[in-house]
Amino acid sequence: MKIISVGDMINEGIKKSKSLREAFIKAYWKNIVGNLDKKSEVIKIKDKKLFVKVEGSANLHFMTMKKGMYLKNIEHFLNGEYIQEIVYKLGKINLNNKILNEVEKSKRCSKLDEIDSVDFSDYSLEERIERLSRVSKEREFFLLENGYKKCIQCGNLFLGKNLRCPKCRGIKDRTVVNKY
Repeated sequence: MKIISVGDMINEGIKKSKSLREAFIKAYWKNIVGNLDKKSEVIKIKDKKLFVKVEGSANLHFMTMKKGMYLKNIEHFLNGEYIQEIVYKLGKINLNNKILNEVEKSKRCSKLDEIDSVDFSDYSLEERIERLSRVSKEREFFLLENGYKKCIQCGNLFLGKNLRCPKCRGIKDRTVVNKY
């Protein structure tokens, strides 16, 4: 039986999976573009092209000039040339969601560390469910503290000023990235 390193397994996964490449680029976006990570975000990868939404024409112009450097950084993080072109699109970046995602990611990491440190095999099924329920309630409380609201009709959490979530008001999910 041959021993394979985790790094080699990740590299093999990146070669085979477009979604894993996209996840890596999103995870290392700050390292790739520096301070412009707050003014841009990765949309998707299609046909060896990386689609990026950028806020403001000045940022778009600057990122266009640095495109070669960004491609080299992406090549470095993915250990291969999987992206040949970057396509920029102007759009509004929701900074509050980005900050909230970063805060939640750090809390999630600490929760995962806490969960990983506990050996669940010693717990019964009821204790496991109770523990996951407590973590879920803590997450809900955190989101409510940071601007989310609870829909009075269905109970889902959402961002907005209304009392009901967009689904309960009859608004369909927005599936188009740049509609206008």
